[in-house]
This record gives sequence, structure tokens and C-alpha cells, in this order.
Amino acid sequence: MPTTSFALLCEGLGIRAECAVEDSPRSKAKRAIDARCLLVPCDEDPCGRFRVVSKGASSDAATVLGRLDFGMLDVNKVEAKRVAQESGWMSVMRRTWFCHAPMNGKPCGICNPCKDAMAEGMSWRMPLSSRLRYYAWRLRSATAMPWRPRNG
Repeated sequence: MPTTSFALLCEGLGIRAECAVEDSPRSKAKRAIDARCLLVPCDEDPCGRFRVVSKGASSDAATVLGRLDFGMLDVNKVEAKRVAQESGWMSVMRRTWFCHAPMNGKPCGICNPCKDAMAEGMSWRMPLSSRLRYYAWRLRSATAMPWRPRNG
């Protein structure tokens, strides 16, 4: 999970950083926060950012994510695009990265973050080659015959 690596880097450098974790059923970071952490508003922040603290005596999730401040926890991909458009941040959003297996410097279209982007209304972020790979993967997945062992 890229969020984990980033959080550990912040811990090693002794700094805090802001991280966006979207509200998606596939978001492992959001599930870990919901299951093992409490969100505490950042006192000095009027913008509604949160920090995580452990729900119980100890939480690996709180330890790993403790150096990160979270702003848009209840926002999905489409809502994030709307906020970016309204706020004039689309140039920043176009430079964010999500692909785990880029091909020729572009999103692959078939890793889980790319599949999520396509399935959750963010196909505009994918070049044509990435979208074609995604649709080929979906077609292959939908038409693949389940494997059955041979008798005898």
C-alpha cells in the first residue's frame, strides 16, 4: 500500500504530511482507519483535517498512519474531481499518480488502482491505450470459462 510507505518515510524524517484517502469500498487504507483507528480533528486546522489515533491499547494502523493528516476522507473519486474543478486544482489532480505498474510512463489500465479509477468514474485520467487494456481485461474476465478438473 503506497500510503504505508509514505507514512513510514514521514516517520523516519520526523515530519507530518497530508494524505488523501478516498471513500471507496476497495480502499485498504480507509478500511484500516475505520476498523482500528479513531479520527481526531486537527485542533489548529479550520479546513477539517483529521489525525488518527488508536482505538484500543495499540494499533499498527495508528502507528503507521500517525504522521499523516487526512483531509478528504469521506470523498469519492468523482466528488474529488468536482472539488478540484471548483477550486481550480485540476492541474494538480492531473499530476497525481495511482498506477502500480505503469507502461511507458502511463497508467497500465489493469492494476487494481487503474481498475478502480475506471470503475469509479475516472476514465478521463487514463490515456486511450490504458482504457483499451482495461476493456480487454474486462472482456476476457467476463468470457473466461471457469476451470474444472477433468474426471478420471
